[in-house]
Amino acid sequence: MRFNAERSGYTLVEAIVVFMIVAILSFGIGSFIVSSVRLWAFVSGRQSATKISQAALNRMVNEIKKIPRGAGLLKMTTSEVQFTNYDSANSIDFQQNGSNLLRISGSNNNILAAGLLTPAGKGLTFTYLNSSEAVTANSQEVRSVRVLLSLAAGGQTVTLETSARIRAYEIRYSP
Repeated sequence: MRFNAERSGYTLVEAIVVFMIVAILSFGIGSFIVSSVRLWAFVSGRQSATKISQAALNRMVNEIKKIPRGAGLLKMTTSEVQFTNYDSANSIDFQQNGSNLLRISGSNNNILAAGLLTPAGKGLTFTYLNSSEAVTANSQEVRSVRVLLSLAAGGQTVTLETSARIRAYEIRYSP
């Protein structure tokens, strides 16, 4: 009986070569997936921090614009602004308390944003400007308020700055 030794199968060398090629391709695809996930987390964190900052700034600017010129500012420091809103009897106070941005009106304390940087890191900063855009400490001269907000969210730090021009509302009382 004669045995015909035809080749059926792979040699050990061929199997190792195929295994190495598959391993190299898997490593490349895995690295791509890991870097994509890291990029997504980075962008997601940045978007989260930006949305929080923008919402808080929009709320502050909309209310600061309603300050009656002259008698409306009750307290004006670099870290806090308190004023009387033209359409309500309550005063409104924006301030940083720890890492939170607070809006205080009457007995209501609302957190507008969390994750503010420390006050030394300029988490919330107000600058009061007169009609010629120079810094002023006189509440009668204030025509605009510049607001700088820095916060960290989702592993990202975002700093936004805007300005709110005080409108010429007058408070009139009728007897």
